[in-house]
Amino acid sequence: MMNSQHKAIRAIISSMSPRRAMEYIKAFELPEDEETALIQCDVRRKSCVQVGIMLHVDPDTVTRYRRRAYGKIADEINR
Repeated sequence: MMNSQHKAIRAIISSMSPRRAMEYIKAFELPEDEETALIQCDVRRKSCVQVGIMLHVDPDTVTRYRRRAYGKIADEINR
């Protein structure tokens, strides 16, 4: 389950153009798997199953990557 801060970050990303959203995500210098999961799911609107196939991981792992990425972005914003 996504917490309210993660939902707010997701809303920010969703409100941007795809190119701007990718630049925003990349600015946080996340680990590659986390960055890819966010870009593919939240910018390109692919499912966790589709991204899992692409990354050769379980869809639950994609969900964990996204949750970790949201947490790191939230920590950075709160600084």
